[in-house]
Amino acid sequence: MSAYLVSTDTIDHLLGIMRDHDQLWLDRSKAYPDVEDLIREGTLTHRPDTLRASDVETIGQILYHQNIRSVQARYPSDTWDTMPGPMNAPRVYTFRHERRPDPVSVLKSLACLEYQSCETDDWTQTAAHELCQRLRHLAINYLQGYADAPWGWTREDAEVTR
Repeated sequence: MSAYLVSTDTIDHLLGIMRDHDQLWLDRSKAYPDVEDLIREGTLTHRPDTLRASDVETIGQILYHQNIRSVQARYPSDTWDTMPGPMNAPRVYTFRHERRPDPVSVLKSLACLEYQSCETDDWTQTAAHELCQRLRHLAINYLQGYADAPWGWTREDAEVTR
């Protein structure tokens, strides 16, 4: 596999889905390796458990940091300046998006970020992985027709939709 540093625009786009949503959760009993890195670096001051829409910078930094970790794991001899990805990429994430994007484009961008962030051996134990799962569920809830679809399915439901 290959990996590259995604544009911060991709992360902005993903987090735009949170605009009207109040919070995402992380398991407070877990010590996420990516969050522990950010605490050691001083980028985060504490272990977040409930992340509100106002915490998009923290969420974005967690996602961005895992993407950086992934690229470094895949290309350990690369430096910041030679890492694959956008030229002049910032080292710290800053949220710049304001409108809520369509959920299909969020799901596609999320697939991109996950693919570029999965090169570390601990990917499935990271806060970024868990946040991606939460963002996916949130985006799915915004898909047209999702709220009106039956919760569980019967043959009678199939007859109604024909």
